[in-house]
Amino acid sequence: MKINLSDVGWKLQLPEDSGVYRYFNLADELLYVGKAINLKKRVLSYFQKSYALSPRIAHMVSKINYIEVTVTENEASALLLENNFIKNLNPRYNILFVDDKSYPYIKIKHHDFPVLEYYRGKVNPQDNFFGPYPNSYAVKQFIELLQKIFQLRTCSDSEFNNRSRPCMLYQIKRCSAPCVKHIDKISYNANIDNAKKFLRGEYSSLVRELSQQMTNFAENMEYEQAAMLRDQITSIKNLNDKQIVSTTDFAFSCDLILVAKVANKVYFYIIYVKNGLYIGDNSYIINYEFDLNDSVECFIEEFYCNTTKVNLYTNHKLNHDFIEFMQLNYQIKISELIKKQNNLVEMGYANLAKVIEQDSSQNVYFNAIEELKKILNLTNINRVECYDISHHNGAETVGAMTVFQDGLINSSLYRRYNLQDTNGDDLKALSIVLKRRLLNTELPLPQVLLVDGGFGQLNAVKNIVNQFDFCDKIVVIAIFKGEKRKELNDSVIVNEQCIISYTDSPLIFKLLQPLRDEAHRFSITAHRNKKIKSMTKTKLSNIPSVGVKKRKMLLAYFGDVDSISKASIVELMKVDGIGYDTAKLISQFFNNSI
Repeated sequence: MKINLSDVGWKLQLPEDSGVYRYFNLADELLYVGKAINLKKRVLSYFQKSYALSPRIAHMVSKINYIEVTVTENEASALLLENNFIKNLNPRYNILFVDDKSYPYIKIKHHDFPVLEYYRGKVNPQDNFFGPYPNSYAVKQFIELLQKIFQLRTCSDSEFNNRSRPCMLYQIKRCSAPCVKHIDKISYNANIDNAKKFLRGEYSSLVRELSQQMTNFAENMEYEQAAMLRDQITSIKNLNDKQIVSTTDFAFSCDLILVAKVANKVYFYIIYVKNGLYIGDNSYIINYEFDLNDSVECFIEEFYCNTTKVNLYTNHKLNHDFIEFMQLNYQIKISELIKKQNNLVEMGYANLAKVIEQDSSQNVYFNAIEELKKILNLTNINRVECYDISHHNGAETVGAMTVFQDGLINSSLYRRYNLQDTNGDDLKALSIVLKRRLLNTELPLPQVLLVDGGFGQLNAVKNIVNQFDFCDKIVVIAIFKGEKRKELNDSVIVNEQCIISYTDSPLIFKLLQPLRDEAHRFSITAHRNKKIKSMTKTKLSNIPSVGVKKRKMLLAYFGDVDSISKASIVELMKVDGIGYDTAKLISQFFNNSI
């Protein structure tokens, strides 16, 4: 239903049902998507006196031309519809995460014999979801734990339906084998209910219930069932031994949310506590434009919209209305994180500072790229490649490529080039590497190609690049080590008329120097690995009973084959894994070959 704000009495057109509302401007651009239990009450709350609104919301309201509302059967349907609109239409004023993540959950699939599953994606209300968890490892760890304690199945439905005998998990007491009716439906679902209580953090009540059931079984002389419950209780009580951190300050399930604002971004660090045990943490970043409180509220609502009954503690002071809203709509209780000495909280603040520092370094790269674009007169620099050559007296020559792409120096994009010996001619080796690289059409072309050296290296690389049709798309520059090889004395050579010193533009050196140093480190590492590999293929390879591992140990200890050949039996036995018989064999081999 479309409602124009220019219509007289438009407020009366708003329904008092649950549903989703959407704000549009004069250009029919979607501004904002929201859900509400009472559409009329929620929408009208935006059109109060401007001083009562946050700057962000007031700015958005001033642009609204018309409203579209969709009535839903209930709030859950409104929630799902809102999520679909936000994810697919990307409204300007909805807070979105800097990186579009989906969060891991534990899913208990609806079935006569429910199964535990790792899950990412849209939440189906028909199934039971628990989370979000900090990472996939935490989810898998909990599934394994629940499987062990309550002996729940983790197999697919197809495997379940086609089994004629129990699998190995039944033999090691990790599954009660419902697939072959070794447990009845009622008993199995009782275990599922206990697992749900555990995931909801109802730790104490679960132990009490299991203890009472154990007592009842024992009194009825059903000792096998009593023993099984005893093992479950013991496993739950021993959880502390399986966790890295436990805390007495939060002896229940909760999430600790630490918030910090720096420049135009808001940083969140979440610590996950289950049953008083630290199980993991994660960080998130959102772009900040207007009001900090609105940003925090939007993040919390979006992050926890698919779960219920979560206790939250945060260092950010939230509005009372928002706290009541989360309690009413999601059964999520939010409390202020009291500033007191607590190892868990202190760890969180320390890690939050690291997240901010890491993100700030990325901002440095962003500013460096902007400066480099001006210097090189380029409209876009998405990829920068740097090359280095490493060898020893012309032997074991290796070329290395390091890459800056999408705002980061990305080690996963590095490439190593093994070369035939070039008699120590670095320019020849560099030429071979560049030709092989530029002929590789599977890799995206760099906008900037960086080489370590002076005018000789710069001109040589330019000549190689000019041989290709796309040479006009690549700018070649060189970084030259200055006097005493100090970083402050480095220079960047664009051409004979453009030589940039560190003092001229220190910002671009924050990017180019690390990229150069990474290329040098990567090439040396590759060269050393190649040298070791070649050394292991020497005379040592011809000695019986001396395998690759022993050859590496010998070379690591003595340094080279010549030293090994001169070593006595006693000296050879000092190497780990070399006994008397092997040492004698090695000594005899070299003495006979002389």
